[in-house]
Amino acid sequence: MRSDKVVKKIKPFCLRNHYGLSVRSEDFAGQHVVFCCITFGALRQDLARVNKLAALVSRLGSRNARVVVIIQAGFVVNQELSERLDSVIEVLFDPDDSVSRMFRGISGHDPVESPAVFWILGPAGDLVKWFNSDDFEGALEGLISYFSARRLIGDCVPDAPLQQIQFGTSLTFGSGEWFAEKRVVVCGVPGAFTPICNREHLPGYIAAAAEMCATGVDHVVCIAVNDAYVMDAWARAIKISDKLSMLADGSGCFTRGMGLTLDLRGSGLGMRSRRYAMYVERGVIIHMNVEAGFDVRVSDAASMLRLLKA
Repeated sequence: MRSDKVVKKIKPFCLRNHYGLSVRSEDFAGQHVVFCCITFGALRQDLARVNKLAALVSRLGSRNARVVVIIQAGFVVNQELSERLDSVIEVLFDPDDSVSRMFRGISGHDPVESPAVFWILGPAGDLVKWFNSDDFEGALEGLISYFSARRLIGDCVPDAPLQQIQFGTSLTFGSGEWFAEKRVVVCGVPGAFTPICNREHLPGYIAAAAEMCATGVDHVVCIAVNDAYVMDAWARAIKISDKLSMLADGSGCFTRGMGLTLDLRGSGLGMRSRRYAMYVERGVIIHMNVEAGFDVRVSDAASMLRLLKA
């Protein structure tokens, strides 16, 4: 089994579902997606693999990760098998084989040498990891291991040190302690005082915090990879309400535990956090939206408030 940890940019692409409708690359933004490109002759002879893929779908689907089998339309054998797979596994058609060829080219997998390849797209739409299935069992184990290191819906938040300024003093406590026995809305941002965080993202949560608490939420918090004194200065500068708390993940331990680090060293900002929002009940992640880019599209306060009121 071969794998790679280097993040690769991919070009926009388009697949089709069994209704003939387009499914574009941007439709996968904000979630982890496993793409499987498989030689169906081998699968047809070994339907045990289908069952194992179905088990993977069930396991990862409950954690908000998506598993998709890519097939090339036009061949009767593929059409027949896709009908059998579609009840348990999402199947998308790649009519001219352009998407799978792009993935294979980026990851360096030869179609002949690698009859089945698994690619993982991260929430930002980048190709973050891949496995070939010369060893099918090993590839599946690799996928499970990869996702086991990340927090997704249904998981407990990582227990990591967080800091908060109280009465002029920086206090450290475990995130497990903060989230225990509480209902918490989290606004995760790349950094204090940064333009989009300061003008668009956090102000929405300041305005909606009281309304969120009225739905039964115990705390609304903002977490960033900054020290506690910077977070406190930001809170005072932007005049947050008493319904919102600013938590510092100074060393990035919580963010790494979430699997949401963002490498901004090229911009002189070091390792930061992806932009996201989540709702946590008693330490368990009930809902999470991760932004594909820097803009506030799915992690805004209005989206979280609609979720809470649904």
